[in-house]
Amino acid sequence: SLPFDANSVQLVNVLKTTNNLLSNRFEGFVQNTFTIRDENRREMQITAGVRAAYWDLNDEFYITPRVQFLYKPLAAGKKDISYRLAAGLYYQSPFYRELRRTDGSINENLLSQKSMHILGGFTLDFNMKRVSKKKFRLIAEAYYKRLWDVVSYDVDNVRIRYSGENDASGYVAGLDMRVNGEF
Repeated sequence: SLPFDANSVQLVNVLKTTNNLLSNRFEGFVQNTFTIRDENRREMQITAGVRAAYWDLNDEFYITPRVQFLYKPLAAGKKDISYRLAAGLYYQSPFYRELRRTDGSINENLLSQKSMHILGGFTLDFNMKRVSKKKFRLIAEAYYKRLWDVVSYDVDNVRIRYSGENDASGYVAGLDMRVNGEF
């Protein structure tokens, strides 16, 4: 598919650029878990956290909170089950390849890709005595993620070319179920 030349490789389309990029990022986070246990009745856990970051390249500062609530009944005769509900904001700062436009120039105003997550689920530990003496674990989660300031891209065989712009939005929704255990 390429023209043959014994002295050099002749390419149809070439993009050559020279970019110098100097930037600083500052990030920090704090998280804690609070547990309330009512002996022989229930256990509740609240995990809350916040992440903050600043990047001097695009002058972007953000604070993203997240929280998870876990409820586990402990009453006698109840199954070994726990329920979870979680929500949070997540920002992903762009990598170099996302900053680079298709013409090779760098978009220094490109913002982080952003998402808001909501998740609900449960974990069930159970026995299958005919299969194994050890417990199995069923984990099921339903989730919804709202996405904005997304950097779009094209896939051409194994080459991925990012647009270098916050030009897309979307959502992800689904159900994830898995079983762990030793057979």
